[in-house]
Amino acid sequence: MSGDGSWHTPGPKSLHGLTAVIGYKSGEVLELKVLSAYYHACSVWDPTTGRVEYEEGLENHGPYCLPNFDGSAWNMEVQGMASIFKRSVETLFEVFSFM
Repeated sequence: MSGDGSWHTPGPKSLHGLTAVIGYKSGEVLELKVLSAYYHACSVWDPTTGRVEYEEGLENHGPYCLPNFDGSAWNMEVQGMASIFKRSVETLFEVFSFM
């Protein structure tokens, strides 16, 4: 296995990035984690409380809009890899505990 990461824009101010785990022999992407410190789709909703459109939009779309990263872009790759491997360990534990 190999891991790598990339940012939307180079440098420490990038708001979006991804990390990937790649199979050594196959060269296929085995796992991918997209990280974002900002989500534009949520910014188009009018945050004025009390409006039905805002409340409905927040209820339907809110769970998907939350940024999943807070920190510098330099740390995105590290946090993404940690998240991938943590999820892999949890998944493998579940698989092997039932065998």
